[in-house]
Amino acid sequence: MKKDALILGGGVAGLWCAWELSRLGVESTIVETAAFPGGHVAQLCCKATDECRRCGACLLEDVLHKVEWSDRITMLLHSDLLQVQGDSGDFQATVSQRPVRIVSDKCNDCGACEAACPVPGALVRSPWDRGLAIDEQKCRWFQDASCRACQEACAQDAVNLDRTPEILELNASTIVLASGFKPS
Repeated sequence: MKKDALILGGGVAGLWCAWELSRLGVESTIVETAAFPGGHVAQLCCKATDECRRCGACLLEDVLHKVEWSDRITMLLHSDLLQVQGDSGDFQATVSQRPVRIVSDKCNDCGACEAACPVPGALVRSPWDRGLAIDEQKCRWFQDASCRACQEACAQDAVNLDRTPEILELNASTIVLASGFKPS
C-alpha cells in the first residue's frame, strides 16, 4: 500500500507532522497559502538572555532545516486547496499554486522594488533567507491591476506580475489538517 500524506498548512504543526511522517517512511506534500513556511511562529524570536527560557521559538528553525533536507517532503508555497475527492486511503486533491512573482535567482536585493512600491507591507521578506515576496492581499496589482511599480523599478527583470497559477492534481492516502489559527 502506498503511503503518502497531504498536509494542509506549513506552520510549525504541519512541518513537524511532515518530518515525523518522513521518519516513518511516509512521503508528504505540504500545501501552504503563504509565501514562506512557519506560520505565526515565524514571527517570534528567541526570548533568552543569558540562558534558554524554553520559549520554543528555535523549534521552527530546527524543523525547517530537517524538512528542507528531507527527500520525502515536498512543500508547495503560495498554494490553495481547491477540491478534495475520494475516500480514506485514496484521496485526489486539486491545488492551485500561485507563481513566484519575484525570482530569487535574478534578484540582487538592491531594494529598488521596495523603494518604488507605494503600499506599505506589499513586499514582504522571508524571516529565513530575507528573500522578497509580494503580499497579494496588499498589492494593488492583485486588487485592480493599477500598479506595476515594483516590476518597472526592477532592472534585473526579477519581478513578473503576469505569471498565472498552475493547477496541480495530487493523490494522497491521508490528509492532515494543520491550517493554524487567526489571532484575535
